[in-house]
Order: sequence, then structure tokens, then C-alpha cells
Amino acid sequence: MADPATIDPDLVPDHPANIEFADETEVLDIPLSQRRFHGETVTTMKDHLRLSHQQLRLWNLMIDGRWRTVQEISLEIHDPELSISAQLRNLRKLGHGSHGTPKRRREGSNLWEYRLIPNPTGRRPGPLPKGGAFAQWIRQEDKIHGR
Repeated sequence: MADPATIDPDLVPDHPANIEFADETEVLDIPLSQRRFHGETVTTMKDHLRLSHQQLRLWNLMIDGRWRTVQEISLEIHDPELSISAQLRNLRKLGHGSHGTPKRRREGSNLWEYRLIPNPTGRRPGPLPKGGAFAQWIRQEDKIHGR
């Protein structure tokens, strides 16, 4: 398992350490029905932005359709393996596009490997729904970073 604490943020431009987050105490102003990420621990703009960027990094890597283990993904996008597993599950959900993320055993191994099969009509990682200060801020960040 790649240890995120040992990753040099200077080598990864969109690493969370290089992103100026909104106030950590500011509660999301996006209606619950429009949020991409839910749960007791997703309460601030910082939480939502971190997960959005994480999912976008995973998408950008996996869009090539190649089979990869969670460890290989972690080494390439510099996110924890448990977070990658959660994001792979998220991509299967309706609110995240109902994309295919099949798994199979790697030949000659007990490791599972995954790939992304985009749903042509499904939602893609990227800008958030219109409305609210956080959504406006995300759209501004997306524009700055060419997303």
C-alpha cells in the first residue's frame, strides 16, 4: 500500500497539499440532493473538493480502459488504496454516472484488478451543479486548471 505521507506533493500538481481549500469549517451550501458525495464525514467544502479531485484523478487514469490493481492505481495517482476502492464503488452509483468498474483476478495471482467502462450517457467527474458559493468556486478552479 502506498503511504500518502511519503508522497512528494511537488511531483503531483493536483495533490491536496497543493490546492488551496475553502474554509474547513464552512458547511456545504449545495442541497443534499445535488451533492456528489454523502456521509457524516462529508460536511465541509474541503471534504467535497478533496473527494471530487480524487475521483477526477482516478477517472483520468482509468479512462484508458487498462486493467489495474488498487495498489497500481494508488502508486500512479497518489491516493490511499481504501479511498480508491471507495471511488471505484462510487463510479458505479447512479449519481456518479453508473459506470462499469468490473474486476477480475489477475492471472497467476490472488490480486483483483479493475478497469473503467464509461457509461456513454452517465455523469462524468467534473464541475458541480450550478448554484451556491462552493459550486461557483469549483467551476472557477476547473476553468483555471483546464477541466
